[in-house]
Amino acid sequence: KVILVEYSDTECPFCARLQPTMKQIKAEYASKVGFVYRYFPLTQIHPGAFEEARAVHCVGVVSGKEKRAEYIAAIFDEKTGKQNMTFTPDRKEALARGLGVNESELKACMADQASSQVITDSIADGVKAGVQGTPATFVLVKNKKGYDVVSLVDGARPYEFVKAAIEEAL
Repeated sequence: KVILVEYSDTECPFCARLQPTMKQIKAEYASKVGFVYRYFPLTQIHPGAFEEARAVHCVGVVSGKEKRAEYIAAIFDEKTGKQNMTFTPDRKEALARGLGVNESELKACMADQASSQVITDSIADGVKAGVQGTPATFVLVKNKKGYDVVSLVDGARPYEFVKAAIEEAL
């Protein structure tokens, strides 16, 4: 009935700040709310974000959505509190390998231009939805024809703020 759609950038320090809140929200509302992570790399200010988004996508392709979620969490955990939010290709691969992702399959996916198209399409969807920065989290409620936007939680808002938006939707 209720879905949270989070547009995020793995090089965004505000997105990293939101992650503990989202982790708490997911733990509390896992049985009541669906969660969708969308890519919105801000390449003008985060030069490695597009490639990191591709790596996140490819981890999901190779190892499934749960491993993808673990990879996203591992990226943000490692970057929290650091000035440099950019990973080298070797670091992205090492992090994925540490989670048990098959490295050759990951590299093959990263070499495939289809992974770039997924990220480009996600950005276009975000722009169409009105995303202007990250993080941007939409709270949606199912209706007979699709979903209505109940609210947009922009930025790294505290837990209470996100919880209130979800409670309004429920």
